[in-house]
Amino acid sequence: MGHGGQRPGAGRPRKAVKYERKIVKAEKRIADRLPELVDKMFELSNGVPVVQTSDGIEIMIGMLHQIINDPDRAQEIVDRIHEVFRTPPDRQAIQYLMDRIMGKPTERKELTGENGESIKVETNVTLKIQELMNLEPGELARMYSEALGESPAP
Repeated sequence: MGHGGQRPGAGRPRKAVKYERKIVKAEKRIADRLPELVDKMFELSNGVPVVQTSDGIEIMIGMLHQIINDPDRAQEIVDRIHEVFRTPPDRQAIQYLMDRIMGKPTERKELTGENGESIKVETNVTLKIQELMNLEPGELARMYSEALGESPAP
């Protein structure tokens, strides 16, 4: 019996396997809230209205409904309002929404070899040009058919 080498089930478990239950649970939570999350993404892409208090605290107007349920807290905020403004549109939110519909543009990547040199590509050509020229008629077609797993034509 040999020693070493790869053994089934050995090694560190992949993250997808290790966290499978947690990932499924998180995906379900996201799926359940998907319409709400898309709405939030649209809000961000348009810019968000914000209330700024005199002491510099910024509160998104969309979050005020949570504070307004507490009348004492609501009056405190109203008394301290210094400015109301809209944040600039969120470029990443816009880009995300566009990519979802139009697809993410293909990114060009340039690769170089060691020390910035060009990458050497080797091909495994078993027949040289001269050998191809010396083939019998139909031999090249037969070889091509064999390579494709087809029966050669009669």
